[in-house]
Amino acid sequence: MTQQLKPDRKGTVASLLVGILFAAIGAVMLLAGTKAGIVVCAIGAVGLYGAVGGVVPGQGLWLDEQGFRLKSFGKSWGSEWLETAGFTPDRVDLGRRNGMVDVVRIDYADGVGDRHLPRSRLGRTLGIDERYLIAAYGGLSSVQLAGLLERYRTGRSADDALGER
Repeated sequence: MTQQLKPDRKGTVASLLVGILFAAIGAVMLLAGTKAGIVVCAIGAVGLYGAVGGVVPGQGLWLDEQGFRLKSFGKSWGSEWLETAGFTPDRVDLGRRNGMVDVVRIDYADGVGDRHLPRSRLGRTLGIDERYLIAAYGGLSSVQLAGLLERYRTGRSADDALGER
């Protein structure tokens, strides 16, 4: 059985609001003859890009008997249950947000974890790190999400996994 946990919409709404705000300010600046409005409009475009990415169909965290797959607007990745040793709720600084973020740390089996390290400076800066899942799917906390992933990993029934919400 395949289960989809949809992304939380808080980030989508925030991106939309920031995008509209910066686009409007940038447009007013450009109309007033200030060329710096181009930069402000560009920031607005990034916000709108994020908002559009939050509503594209098929995004989210997908779980099935084989493993998990995270599908997002910018990047998709996943792992088979055989590659994982467990899941732990945690709080980490992923670099792209101010302060600590609730995540589920993915403990990979020996010899697998290095494949999931950020490979570029940009990846480290943006917090694209396949060792963590941000607790932003299905309305679950990091503790609940770790429990759900662990139940799938150990082969317990999907009904049991859903029962702990």
